[in-house]
Amino acid sequence: MSEYTRALMASQHGIAPEDVEVLPPPPSIEFLSALGGRARATESGRAAGSARLLFVGRVTDPRKNAALLLEAFRAIRNVLPDATLTIVGRYTPQWAVRSGARHTDERVALVGQLSTAELADAYLSHDALIVSSRQEGYGLVVAEALHAGLPVISTRCGGPEGILRDSQGGAIVDHTPHALARAVLELMTNDSRRTECARSAAAFARRELSFDRFASRVADITRSVAGAGRRDDVATA
Repeated sequence: MSEYTRALMASQHGIAPEDVEVLPPPPSIEFLSALGGRARATESGRAAGSARLLFVGRVTDPRKNAALLLEAFRAIRNVLPDATLTIVGRYTPQWAVRSGARHTDERVALVGQLSTAELADAYLSHDALIVSSRQEGYGLVVAEALHAGLPVISTRCGGPEGILRDSQGGAIVDHTPHALARAVLELMTNDSRRTECARSAAAFARRELSFDRFASRVADITRSVAGAGRRDDVATA
C-alpha cells in the first residue's frame, strides 16, 4: 500500500524492494462520488485568526495518538484562540471524559461516525487534516483529504509520508506537540502556502489516487505477472 509497507516486507521477509510493487488504494467509489457532487467551502467561512481543524479516526486506538493531538491543539489555541477541532470517528464516553475533550472551553467537537456524504462535507468544510498517529500502514484518510483538496499535517508514522512528500499536499512532523502545533500554525498563517498545498493535493489525488489509475495499475501488474508465468512455463518445457 505504501513505500513504508514495502520496506517492512523487504526487511522482515528478505524480499528485494524492487520486487515489490507499491499500489496505493484510492478512497471508495462511494466517497469519491459523494465528493464529486460537493464544493470546497470558501475562505470566507473561516473567521480571521482561526483554524478549522479535522481529525478522522478511532481516538481510542493507541496508534492514533489522540493525547498528542489534543495537546498540540491546546498549544494551537494559545496562538489562535478561536481555532476548532472536529473529531470524526468512534469514541467512548469514558475517553471523552478522561481526555478532557468534552470540556466546554476546549472547542473540540466529537461528532462520532458519519455517513459517507457527511464525511465528504467534513473534509470540504475544514482547513487542514491532522494525523497524529504513531503508525499507519497507509493512511486512507490522507488519500480522502487530498481528493478534497484539504492540506494534511501528519506525524512521521509510515504510510502517509511518501504520499505527502510526492504530493506536496501538506507537512510531515516529529511526534511532539510543539512540532505538530508549529506546522499547523505555519500553514494557517500563510494563505498562499495553504492554497498551494490544496491545489497540489487535489492534482496529485486526481493523477495518482483515482480509481481509474488504481484499476490500470492492477491490470498492468496482472499482465506482467501472467507474462512472467508464461515465460517460466516455456523455459520449463
